[in-house]
Amino acid sequence: MRSVRSARMAPHPGRSLYALAALVAGAESSGVTSLRRLQGNDDECKARGARILPTPSLVDYDRCLAGKMSSNSTHDWGIPGAEHAAWADCWCDLNMSQAIEDLSCCQHRSFQQWCGLDCEPDCSSALAVQCIEECPAMCFEAQEYIIPGNLCTRCNPTKCFPVMKCMLGHAENLTRSGELERTCHETDFFDANAVLQKYWSCWQTLPKHSSHWNVLSAFVHCACREGVQALTESTDCCKSVTYGGGICDATCPSEQMCASQDAQTCIHSCNELCPSVDATPSEECKSKCLLTGAECRQYLGCRTPMLTMSNYVCDDGKWPEASTGCCVTNRTNGLGTPAGCPLLCETSKVWRLDGPGIPWWARRSQSVVYQCTCDGCPPPTQEGTDQVKQTLEDNLWDNGQVLLSDIARREGLKLGANRKMQELMLERNELVLELSRTLSAENRPQVEGKIQDINSYYSQLIVQAARTYPDEGTNPDEIEALRQRGQDSDGLSQLLAVLLTVTVIFVLILVVLILVLIQRRNAKQQTPITAFTETDQVVIGSPVPVQAPEGKAEGVVGGAAVTVSAPTKGRSSDS
Repeated sequence: MRSVRSARMAPHPGRSLYALAALVAGAESSGVTSLRRLQGNDDECKARGARILPTPSLVDYDRCLAGKMSSNSTHDWGIPGAEHAAWADCWCDLNMSQAIEDLSCCQHRSFQQWCGLDCEPDCSSALAVQCIEECPAMCFEAQEYIIPGNLCTRCNPTKCFPVMKCMLGHAENLTRSGELERTCHETDFFDANAVLQKYWSCWQTLPKHSSHWNVLSAFVHCACREGVQALTESTDCCKSVTYGGGICDATCPSEQMCASQDAQTCIHSCNELCPSVDATPSEECKSKCLLTGAECRQYLGCRTPMLTMSNYVCDDGKWPEASTGCCVTNRTNGLGTPAGCPLLCETSKVWRLDGPGIPWWARRSQSVVYQCTCDGCPPPTQEGTDQVKQTLEDNLWDNGQVLLSDIARREGLKLGANRKMQELMLERNELVLELSRTLSAENRPQVEGKIQDINSYYSQLIVQAARTYPDEGTNPDEIEALRQRGQDSDGLSQLLAVLLTVTVIFVLILVVLILVLIQRRNAKQQTPITAFTETDQVVIGSPVPVQAPEGKAEGVVGGAAVTVSAPTKGRSSDS
């Protein structure tokens, strides 16, 4: 399938493009998954909020794909896997893995494989060599499952997706070298123009947008109904990959066979097992529906049903086209694409299904053939409008932070969004909230358009602020003033440091003095002095004078000697 741009390119011209849901991946699930439940319950991935307020990376991704898809593009859409090559080139050139990671959407079913894509793979690695051998690039296209049975039997696109660029390069080399088989009566085949014209008319009008099954079924059904299978056999082109492409081995069932319960069970279950939102069919889809020997493959020649992932109405109140699932509007966005999904669908995949392929006539068209896969679209009612308002209110701040981070990374700001950028984002948020309060079912398309214009305008201002102001968020004059104030503050800091040091030294000296005094007092307490004990040799109190006896000198008091019980200094040896 040629899935190359998002739904927002078509129904909302003049607004920023949004590629978030134009990228598809998955093929990881097993079991019958309801088309209405494909999105899961990923609370972290805010797809709808980012759709109405896209980041510059998402806008640029859309522009990149639009350039590759334009009529004057140098991209070769005739090479098998060309649509994947377009996605991969734009994805890698714009570092979209980081942009989707910023939105917390890499675990979302639509992005799991793309976030794991190796943009600079080693094509000599064991995995790359194995995948080139087992998984030709045409195996990534559901339509090519009609080609010879053994070509894609061993292919596991999910395992090989990380090294897809190696397989695409190999396919391009084979195509340019002319190694495709050409053995049939090509002139006779091409001369049967009336048969081919009927086939192309049938193929363009059949629904193909909902699933890989419908894409392949439309090819087989119209080839059977309009006689292309018989033409291929009569011109001996059955063995030619280019002209036959395996159509001679296809079963052309009768109307009665297609009306049976078995057929209808296969048709509807295979639409659920093989949703087109997946970049490549899952293993269960292939084994039950698409590969040679699959139980439902015999019903590929039945008419494809008009199914959508969910019932949705276009923004103008009309139902989508039956053949494409697209909403078509008379407005233009300058890119010449009038088809797409409603603006706020959770899944919005618009893809291209035309150009030369294998076989070359299978999807040939004079104009671009768009297909749209849309799901989770808020209805154009007051209830749906309330959902939009709630989405804006809940996700506005987070969306702003993602946008700031996206611009800061793209502009090389190492410290993230500067102050001026944040001030501009605050202004944007206030204007968006003010407009969202006026939303109603009657004016929703107009108000949503104004909100997107505001987002686009402020995105440009924020980019300019990122380039004008440095990481600190100030202009050069303010930086010089801050530097001068910093130098002044450095001198003050040094003075304070000196004062603090002196204070600490003083406190330490004071503490030392206190400790010395305490130690001295403790030393005095360690010398014991005992009290006098009253005995017959010791008189307590003042001596009572007595009359001196004869022969005693004056002033000598009579009585016994007084003995002092206290430590005395020892007599010197020189005495």
